[in-house]
Amino acid sequence: MAWPTARRRCTPPNQNQYFLHGLAQAGQGLLADDWLANTTDPSPVFTWLVFVTARYLPRAIFYVYYFLLFAVYLYSLRRIADRIYEIERSRASRWIFLALILVSHSAALHMLLSRGVGGDWEYLLDGGLAGQRLLGTVLQPSSFGVFLLLSVQQFLDRRTYRAVLAAAVAATVHPTYMLSAAVLTLTYMFVEVRAGGSYRRSLQVGALALILVLPVLAYSLHSFIPSAADAQEVLVQFRLPAHAVVSEWFGTASIASMALIVLALILTRDTPLLQVLLLSAAVGVALTLLQILSGSNTLALLFPWRLSTYLIPLSTAVLAGWVAVWVRDHTRPRIGRVVPVAGILIIGLSIISGLIWMAVQGLQQRIAPERALYDYVQAERQFGQLYAIPPKLQDFRLATGTPILADFKSIPYRRGEVLNWYNRVRLLQWFYRQTIDCGLLGDFMDEYGVTHIVLGPRQLGQSCPEMRERYNDGHYAVYVLESQP
Repeated sequence: MAWPTARRRCTPPNQNQYFLHGLAQAGQGLLADDWLANTTDPSPVFTWLVFVTARYLPRAIFYVYYFLLFAVYLYSLRRIADRIYEIERSRASRWIFLALILVSHSAALHMLLSRGVGGDWEYLLDGGLAGQRLLGTVLQPSSFGVFLLLSVQQFLDRRTYRAVLAAAVAATVHPTYMLSAAVLTLTYMFVEVRAGGSYRRSLQVGALALILVLPVLAYSLHSFIPSAADAQEVLVQFRLPAHAVVSEWFGTASIASMALIVLALILTRDTPLLQVLLLSAAVGVALTLLQILSGSNTLALLFPWRLSTYLIPLSTAVLAGWVAVWVRDHTRPRIGRVVPVAGILIIGLSIISGLIWMAVQGLQQRIAPERALYDYVQAERQFGQLYAIPPKLQDFRLATGTPILADFKSIPYRRGEVLNWYNRVRLLQWFYRQTIDCGLLGDFMDEYGVTHIVLGPRQLGQSCPEMRERYNDGHYAVYVLESQP
């Protein structure tokens, strides 16, 4: 059922960093010599998974991981909807719900919303605010956020300890989910007490959650806290404004997403899911307003609006369940027998659209202008080489297995490393202007040990005395740097 959503390859530009540490440790190419691969790892558990898979298993297993996560996602939403609306009571409601969920996550709908309304609307029904999502389109640490949905499902089934365990899995693999896991755990504790349970059991729930996340929490606090104001400023204002600055991501699409959550609150007003939705939404809104009023970069990097990454899928499932039950209860028996067939056809069309989009993506990757460049660099790579590349050529590092000075997308998070990355990227941005700045080549060589320069389409045909051309395909060129007397 993951095919309708047109999953992409494992390492797209904005996620290359999540595979870098693991692939470097597994011995891919010369990545172990890359500067970023030797910085503090923000997601060590995911890195371990990448390392083990890359070293000992076929690469196709990465896609198996993703499909398993999608199965957890779909299972959780279906069970939650059944808990509220009893959609499993009939084939009609079951297939309608499944069809609506898959269509709402389909590549076809994503493309329709993106092209027809705007890019901010693309993941309206399955993504969170600020361009953040649980599953996304690739395997990455945030994909394990599906365990937050499993946590909610287990809680609704009165399996509180299992719910806490699931939330802890999400936070352990991707520490950014620590806030989400904490909010859900506090919600479970509150509901336990409100329902007449003992304070002792509620505290046991909280203690279990803390014990489960303590290793990764201690690692994160030791590695990244405290973070100096200058490093936070770089992350929030320079690298992550689309995710961390409210004025950058808030708009009509965000209002529509919040309206969806409000609708779900109304539809679940007499169900046990209401408390989960309401408390999570209240915490998210309160912390977001506090961040806006205080301007705190620390709070911005906690991403309180990221709670929406599980609130919106839950809201979509609630709406899909309500529609499925309404159709089931308001159709004649003869028509009701046709409904499952219609649902299956809709699912089939979604799968076809997803497969077509995946084929288109694969073709685009094979004919991309930079493909020949990657093949050349991979064939010619040697120990000691260090490439300076256009800052937005983010696939270069993993596609070639060759160390680079830096790129814009892949970043560290520790203070000194953030500032080092910022200096490298700014140097690249100054060099890769419309006209290259030959005066910066000395800094490339003397300060960082750069041995090769890649020129992109904007700079093609330009050169400096220190540069000796080794490759040119009409789109990209590779130059060796030689010191001048």
